[in-house]
Amino acid sequence: RFLMPPPGAAPPFMQFFPWPGRGALADLLRARCDAYVETVRRDLVSHLFGDMDRLVVLADLLSALHQGRAAFADAPAALAAASGALRWGRSWTDWLAALARMELPPRAIGRVAFVATKADHVAARQRGNLAALMRRLTSVPEAASAAFAAASVRCTEDVVETLGGRPVSAVRGRIIGEARPARSYPGEVPDAPPDAAFWQHRFLALPDFEPLRPPEDGRGGVPQLGLDSLLAFLLADIL
Repeated sequence: RFLMPPPGAAPPFMQFFPWPGRGALADLLRARCDAYVETVRRDLVSHLFGDMDRLVVLADLLSALHQGRAAFADAPAALAAASGALRWGRSWTDWLAALARMELPPRAIGRVAFVATKADHVAARQRGNLAALMRRLTSVPEAASAAFAAASVRCTEDVVETLGGRPVSAVRGRIIGEARPARSYPGEVPDAPPDAAFWQHRFLALPDFEPLRPPEDGRGGVPQLGLDSLLAFLLADIL
């Protein structure tokens, strides 16, 4: 909005910036920021998304685990903020606020799916742990939500290799910039927020894979992972 403002003269509340101090300037900037947020809520969010009652919340937990403790520490707070912003029900205060604005209250959220992305980057045996980790990080009504591990565009294939005479679950895909497919043994995904021992060692490796190519006959569609069960959960009660 700041780099590409709407046509016409910019309203005064568009002119604000972060300010750590206190006083009249800080109060003015805070008021303008609040006015901007309310305008976006009224004219954009409520207008475009007010009638939606099925949502998908995406989180790249694997990259956070790979980047370290500090990066992962942001995940619970971000997911908690997302959960707290959802309209789980309509109370009498919602009705009063809507009437004051001469509007109908927005629809309550019927179902929400919390999805850990890039599930194809880890071995098949670890995807259950990835979904379980997502569930541990989200505290919302069980009947209204579910946790998934999915990939909207699949980049790898599941393979089983033999290491030291024992079968090991792995993935195979084309790493960006390389000519030939490569096998990857991503490591372990914790099924709960990891303890200190997890961060002391590199338990997880995440190469950057290229997307798999669709079938040449065009009948199979774009390869994906887990979207069928995700859509089944979101739409089960209305189909």
